[in-house]
Amino acid sequence: MLITALTQDGYPPPEIWGNKPTIMKSIVCTLIFAFLTGIASAQSDTTHRMMYPDSQTIFLDEKGDTIKSADFMNTLMGGGYTMVPKVENGRIATLKLKANGVSLTEGHTPPDFTVADLHGKTYHLKDLQGKVVVLNFWFTHCAGCIAEMPELNELYQKYQTDTSVVFLAITFDDLSKVQDFLKTHTFNYPIAYDHGDVIKQYGLSTYPFSLVVDKGNKIVFSNNAVLQGNVVETLSKYIDQSKKVQD
Repeated sequence: MLITALTQDGYPPPEIWGNKPTIMKSIVCTLIFAFLTGIASAQSDTTHRMMYPDSQTIFLDEKGDTIKSADFMNTLMGGGYTMVPKVENGRIATLKLKANGVSLTEGHTPPDFTVADLHGKTYHLKDLQGKVVVLNFWFTHCAGCIAEMPELNELYQKYQTDTSVVFLAITFDDLSKVQDFLKTHTFNYPIAYDHGDVIKQYGLSTYPFSLVVDKGNKIVFSNNAVLQGNVVETLSKYIDQSKKVQD
């Protein structure tokens, strides 16, 4: 889970990272790297590098007032907000919350989109009403995304023959990056690539991000971190509940 990479008050200082497993350091940077890469990928082909908040990074609310990093994270992960980093002298000086006008919480209707997967199959979210839709937003350098893939693959296989359930993984990475990734990793979800536009539309700044949308096109589950516990059991619960709802 993303938060396990944080101390009680927020990000651990760089000197502490040296004593942590490499994957923990990777998950800490996922938040910032994903934001910078995701937004830019929808606009240009700019090259990016991993960046970390440090012990001197200042966290700001929407008004620009300083807040605790833990409060910043809780607000960000609650939905409806993205963040704006200010980079000075090669480091993240400040991170500011910014309302994005999108709520990806239970009971809300997710933004509509049209995408195509690696095999050319088109998915128009609005047209999937009447089915349960399971979305996963990810990218190829996201350690947390990779960590949960084995269980997501198991979940996909469980419902693979169930035509009432649709799975879709969306990334801002281009086709070549996705193809290279799949040479060494297995991800069974149908994958829609090069969709920084959808990432921006959803206002995402944390990864991985999972959504379960019921047959009435309402969100019944959202989780913007690596899922805790039994991933298959957790997502199956919401999928099965949604299948029982009358159209």
